[in-house]
Amino acid sequence: MATWKDYYAQLAIHPDADEQTIKQAYRKLVRQYHPDVAPDNRGMFKRFQSINEAYQVLSDPRRRQQYDVLWRHYQRVSAASTTTSAERPGWSGQEPVQARHGVTANWRRDSEVLVENQPD
Repeated sequence: MATWKDYYAQLAIHPDADEQTIKQAYRKLVRQYHPDVAPDNRGMFKRFQSINEAYQVLSDPRRRQQYDVLWRHYQRVSAASTTTSAERPGWSGQEPVQARHGVTANWRRDSEVLVENQPD
């Protein structure tokens, strides 16, 4: 499973931060982790790249809006996954249900989404 990149945490800003705050945080971190500061430190270079990636997404209003939707969904799903099936009444995992015409449906109660797997 892929890990989630929290761009707000990478820039050390609040999710409600305005464009000016994002830019200030970005500039501060770029000066601190720039490869010219310690050219032999590979860890600083990786951190510098992640800071740039975060800024590219959060500085563009359209991309930030898309990221925020996914970020909220990820938080909701990760919070739901911390509970066990015993804590959710009526939930025993993801069980396939045979539907009409040979279509197998998997009902995920936590996200309330019906996913249909068509036969090949």
